[in-house]
Amino acid sequence: MVGEEVIFSCHLSPSMDAQNMEVTWRHIKKSGLVHNYRSSLDEEQQHPENQGRAEFLRDNITSGQVALRIHNIHPSDEGEYRCFFLSSTYHNEAQFKVLVTGTGMTPHIHVEPDATRGIRLTCTSTGWYPQPEVQWKGRQGLHFTPDSETVRAEESGMFQVQASILVEESSTGNVSCFIRNPLLGEQKEARVSLAGALFPRDRSWKLGLCAFLVLLEVSLMVTCVLLMRSRKAKSNGKCRGRGGAGAREAEGNRHPKSGMHCREPASLKTDRKPGSRRNYSVFTLLPRHTDVTLDAATAHPYLAVTDDGKCVTYVPERQDVPDNPERFDTLVGVLGRNRFSEGDHYWEVGVAGKSMWAVGLCLESVRRKGQYTKACPETGFWILRLQNGECSAFATPRTVVTREPLSRLGVFLQYSQGLISFYNVTEFVILYTFQSNFNREPLRPYFYPGTVSAEKTNGLTILKL
Repeated sequence: MVGEEVIFSCHLSPSMDAQNMEVTWRHIKKSGLVHNYRSSLDEEQQHPENQGRAEFLRDNITSGQVALRIHNIHPSDEGEYRCFFLSSTYHNEAQFKVLVTGTGMTPHIHVEPDATRGIRLTCTSTGWYPQPEVQWKGRQGLHFTPDSETVRAEESGMFQVQASILVEESSTGNVSCFIRNPLLGEQKEARVSLAGALFPRDRSWKLGLCAFLVLLEVSLMVTCVLLMRSRKAKSNGKCRGRGGAGAREAEGNRHPKSGMHCREPASLKTDRKPGSRRNYSVFTLLPRHTDVTLDAATAHPYLAVTDDGKCVTYVPERQDVPDNPERFDTLVGVLGRNRFSEGDHYWEVGVAGKSMWAVGLCLESVRRKGQYTKACPETGFWILRLQNGECSAFATPRTVVTREPLSRLGVFLQYSQGLISFYNVTEFVILYTFQSNFNREPLRPYFYPGTVSAEKTNGLTILKL
């Protein structure tokens, strides 16, 4: 999947020690070096696109087993790869193919009347890979043939699609646009309901009637004004000289310049305090605040945790750290020391200025080593992730919650209710809430600060409240 990680395994058969061999990975289509290992060292003469994303895994190299992990998969990573083993007495290679996929945004349908007949519907969506398929359906599964369909490659390599159809009045009811990923078989739908009143008709006789009614109304208004003036002229003589105290009292309640009454009725007075909604919400969560600290013993070797356990950053070189059972070696993440199995807990994370991150909670029992695990509720992760300017909840399906920049992210766990909520603290609105059953297993905070190729700023910071 685009934006995730992939591991390519390669091994010698029969098994033999490859520590002193040269191991090279190449992308055939790009004709570029992905990674090269020689004389027990990782060389840095990589294709620029792979710098900072390719990681050579050699834990089992003495038995001829190696692997290559590529972070933040791009559409351009698709294609055929070769893995070479070379020494003075031996050489061999393996070849394999990588398919990249990405499911885009939920489609949007734009409705507009057509100049000739019917209504034109235009369906658009972005962020697909490979090129998606578009299908229109009406009542009882009736298929529509698109009048036009345009697919454009975005700068990121993903595809944007736009398709239009012309719907006549005989096709009233629900009309759906489906956009489908041909490799995954996943599709997203947008639907509109078309009523007969939306369709253009010949209304020339109605326009004539409307013009007649407008003229009639104007004539009546002129007649009423003339009658009112006549009555006012007759009553002026009777009203002169009767100002008295009542008139002076009414005069005192008028604006000195405009002569208009300016006293505000009590029922309209309100006390509006900027930010009162936010402050009230924050104060309701503060009693649940929990002091979260990072557990450096769980941090992936490419992550550095500060001594106070409050900040984590991605580093360009793999660190020499103990390979203890708690440490991640596939997902590039780190856990908090805290273990939650009851109660309510709230904390905030600083994410300002970052272009990639993931924050949330996971079961303490999640897989940390070996085969790559997709971070989603089905595997024990409940996280929000920012990538390509979109903040998404990694639910099934993935849900975009905002495209607005965030600076402070609030996380609120209500364990007994099975709820995990994420807040935009600056605006104090709920971005997304997961509802799940944790099966009485402990939960731990999870953090991913983004990779060095995509992130040049500070890491993730647990904020003081």
